[in-house]
Amino acid sequence: MRKANIIASLGFVIFCIIVIVFTHNTFPAGRQGVPGPGIFPILVSVVMVLAGLVIILHYIRNKENTPIAWLEEGAIRAYIAIGIMTVYVILAPIIGFFITTTVFLVLTIKWFSKKSWIYTSAVSLSIVAFIYVAFSIILRVPLQFGLLF
Repeated sequence: MRKANIIASLGFVIFCIIVIVFTHNTFPAGRQGVPGPGIFPILVSVVMVLAGLVIILHYIRNKENTPIAWLEEGAIRAYIAIGIMTVYVILAPIIGFFITTTVFLVLTIKWFSKKSWIYTSAVSLSIVAFIYVAFSIILRVPLQFGLLF
């Protein structure tokens, strides 16, 4: 597993370097002290490069080769969460932002926290309302609406 982690981390580092180069050549970093659209992807990529390098150094120094438990309870929960996210990404443009995001948040909060349905519904609706106000009203960024909302 040690070699696989090193190779995967190296792949992420290379991918992030490509993103940095592409973003630097495509989007302006900013004008007159105001950050432009190129700043955020570069910052995220730099952090990911550093994280990848830390993982590579960790596994170069650590000579143990520990196997992965693919079917333990935590791994299965993660697989189901990835499935829920995949369904969300597919359905969001079709059904609409509000319905799919609310259902997605209710399911994931309920799945990971075991809180009551009332709590998860209230938190989910609050988050969706905050996103709507922040992006649609304050920043005037149009949200993608589907068939319903």
